[in-house]
Amino acid sequence: MHGYIVALFSFVGAAVGFSQVHTSASVNCFQHQSTSSCPSSQRRRHGTRLSMVRNIDLPECLVFYGMPSDFFSKDDSYLMSLFQECQDTDTAVIVLPDETSTAVKKDYSHLPVDVTIHEPQSCAPNPQDLFEALNSIIVQPRPFGGSAGFGAKQYADPERVPLAARTVVFCQTLDQTRAARYCGMRVLCFQDNDFADAIISEVDF
Repeated sequence: MHGYIVALFSFVGAAVGFSQVHTSASVNCFQHQSTSSCPSSQRRRHGTRLSMVRNIDLPECLVFYGMPSDFFSKDDSYLMSLFQECQDTDTAVIVLPDETSTAVKKDYSHLPVDVTIHEPQSCAPNPQDLFEALNSIIVQPRPFGGSAGFGAKQYADPERVPLAARTVVFCQTLDQTRAARYCGMRVLCFQDNDFADAIISEVDF
């Protein structure tokens, strides 16, 4: 069964390029179906398709930045599958509301993954909140290896905070996209803009 986790790490200019790798450690990722000769605004309006990359490209953390509470509906089977795979692969999940610390905490207990809720401490959107959210958790880096474990490290790397370059942010506004890009994170945005790595309409991968 192919994974749902999104990884966007191999960019050349404004176009996305992934080669297909047939291995049990492969995961699904987005790829723009466009050519480098098209304007960026046109490229981003084209559809995306799924391809494979090695497990070294698995994200270490997914951040849901400023998403409305109804986004996390348990009736969304695709989103629940994404969260289930995060649970299975020990991928961290952070929910960062686009609200002040006085906001009422939402209940995320219905999600099939342990979620870290980080309430913003400053006016949102703000890169500082993203940095602080990332530094509030610890992950165990996954060693790279082939389908039979070939090439994998004998000993695991020390635990650390997730790398910004291996963090994928889901957001819905241009300002949220800018904040995440300022932090060096990959961005999947539900609103068309020229700063996101990919524009999506729903979590249906």
